[in-house]
Amino acid sequence: MNNLAKYIRQRVYLITNFIVLLSAYYFIFVQPFFPNQNGGLGHDYEMWFPRMLAGVYYFVTNGLSVVPWFTPSCCGGTVLFANPQYLFFSVPQFLNFYFDPVTSIQMTVMLFATLGFLGAYLLMRRTFALRENAAIFGASLFLFNGFFAYRMIIGHLGYHSFMLLPLIAYFLLQPLDTRNRIKELSMCVIAALLSSYVFYSGGVHLLLPILLAVSVVIILAGINHQELKYPIYRAMLAVFLTILILSLIHI
Repeated sequence: MNNLAKYIRQRVYLITNFIVLLSAYYFIFVQPFFPNQNGGLGHDYEMWFPRMLAGVYYFVTNGLSVVPWFTPSCCGGTVLFANPQYLFFSVPQFLNFYFDPVTSIQMTVMLFATLGFLGAYLLMRRTFALRENAAIFGASLFLFNGFFAYRMIIGHLGYHSFMLLPLIAYFLLQPLDTRNRIKELSMCVIAALLSSYVFYSGGVHLLLPILLAVSVVIILAGINHQELKYPIYRAMLAVFLTILILSLIHI
């Protein structure tokens, strides 16, 4: 009973901190800038909104089952899916199918801020075995990193997948479960799917920085006296699966 009460207190403490931090994030980075006090947005959205509108037209006409290789919109006609920065298969584009562009961006920012916080918390708490307060503090630092927030404010929408970095590292560094090979394989597949999403959501420029960042996290895990043999195997398999996914989709 005492363990149950302690578990409930920890979850309530985590959820309370999560709500407070996400609310502060919204009022600091989202509400004042989407749109800003002059009714404007970051200058680079002038590039993304026409592309997203072209995606909406394609979706209304063809649905999601037909790969949009080409669009007659933008520059008198250009490739669509073949250019990773057109992000047709991405969260902001999908939201734009049902919401207006500004609302879609607001929801995208908050969703990926949430994923970044939760991913960093899981990485700190379960992989590095930090105390609850330390894990929440580390997740808060990652949540309020300036890279993601100000890239979104400026209009660099292709960088929204940056916040998946802790989740990718978490699935690669989860403690080995030799009794459950399906779980081991599923963690590699999830990491590969997240990496593939980075590519197809316009974050092709993030692949190398994320690879370097995950490598550093793995090194830190080694310094923290964790066994690195199987996480490295898992990372190699995830890279192979990512390349395989990217190749198969283009066939």
